[in-house]
Amino acid sequence: MSAGRSPSPPPDPYPAEEVAPPADAVPDRHPPATSGDPTMADAPPPRKWSAGPPPLLRQPYRIPSLTYRIFIAGLMGLGLVILLVLIPDQLVYTAKYYGASFQLPEGELVGFGAAISLLSPLAYILKPTRLYGPIFALKSLLVLLYLLVLANVAYLTFIFPHGEATATFGFVALVTLVAIIPALKLVSALVTTAEDLKDPKERLPFDFPPARY
Repeated sequence: MSAGRSPSPPPDPYPAEEVAPPADAVPDRHPPATSGDPTMADAPPPRKWSAGPPPLLRQPYRIPSLTYRIFIAGLMGLGLVILLVLIPDQLVYTAKYYGASFQLPEGELVGFGAAISLLSPLAYILKPTRLYGPIFALKSLLVLLYLLVLANVAYLTFIFPHGEATATFGFVALVTLVAIIPALKLVSALVTTAEDLKDPKERLPFDFPPARY
C-alpha cells in the first residue's frame, strides 16, 4: 500500500437491485415540486376549455306568431258576432213575434254588438304592442256604455191576446251588476297603457309565459 492513499470502502454485501416498472404503469408527467410550493407536484394541470358559443338563455316570454294571432282573432270575432249580433237579433225578433215589447232599438243592439266583435279580436292581435292598452280600453268603454244604455231600458213587456193584460219584467239590477266587470277592465286597460309607455316589455312574461316542458 502506497503512502498517501486512503483505503477504498469494502464492497456492499447486499447490493440494491433495480426493479423495472410494470408494463401498464403510466409515467408521471407532473412537474417536480419547487422549493417555494411543495404541493405543486400534487396539483393537476390546468384544464383548457375550448372557445365556443355561450349557452342559450331561455326567453322569459313566448309571443305567438302574427299568423297564429290572426287565426285565433278570426275565430274569436266569429263567435262574438254569433253571440252579440245574431242571437240578440233573433231573440228580439222572436219576442216581438210573441207580443213582447223591448224598448232598446234593434239597430243600437246590432251596432254595439258589431263594434265589440271587431275591437276584441283587434285587441288580441295587438296584445304584444303598445296599441293593446288603448284598444282594450276602448272596447271596455264600449261594453260599459252598452250595458248602461241597456240598464235604462231593461224592461221586457208582454202583451197578452186582445190587450186585456200585460206583464212587465225588469232586469236593471242584473245589468248594473254585470257592468262592474267592464268598468274594472277599463281601469286595468288604462293602467296597462301607462305601463307600456314606460316599459312595453314589462307585462310580456305575464301575458305570454314561456312553455313548460
